[in-house]
Amino acid sequence: MLSPFYSRRIHFFFFWAFFLSLFFGHYFWFSISVVCYLSMLYLFRRYSLSQSEHFCVAPTNGRVKKITNQQIEMSLGFFDGLGIYAPVSGVILEQKMNELVIRDHEGEHWRLGFQTNTLGSFVQIFVREKDIVEQGTTLGFVTWGGELTLYIPIKYEILVKEDMILKVGYTTLAR
Repeated sequence: MLSPFYSRRIHFFFFWAFFLSLFFGHYFWFSISVVCYLSMLYLFRRYSLSQSEHFCVAPTNGRVKKITNQQIEMSLGFFDGLGIYAPVSGVILEQKMNELVIRDHEGEHWRLGFQTNTLGSFVQIFVREKDIVEQGTTLGFVTWGGELTLYIPIKYEILVKEDMILKVGYTTLAR
């Protein structure tokens, strides 16, 4: 049985929903559907990414957390990890639970490591071993943020600094 407080809340909600639908008619429901549609467009947007064989671009939106020996740790915000894209063109060599290894056309190995946060997020990877990916191909997504670590081959120079904001496909990480 519902508590009296809960049932009053339900009646209050239905009263206002009925009143607003009478007052605004179809415009109210049309505006609600437009807001929902625009929210979905924003959350699941796609990017047009630039392609270059001699540059490594940012695989996702976020912020550079730490740079160590040929390794860039990126912090993904709450909605930043909705898409993870290939930083370079090549072939997927290894695909583990939270790790991808890409061999580029020059034979260099690039490793992406994923760490989720404690909010119950998970990593969803769409590519499999031996798949050929172009720079900017969707690799998967991390829900509700987390961390992404990109291990860069020795011969590449890192171009970003710590605390720098990354835009997927636009920010050049290494050359």
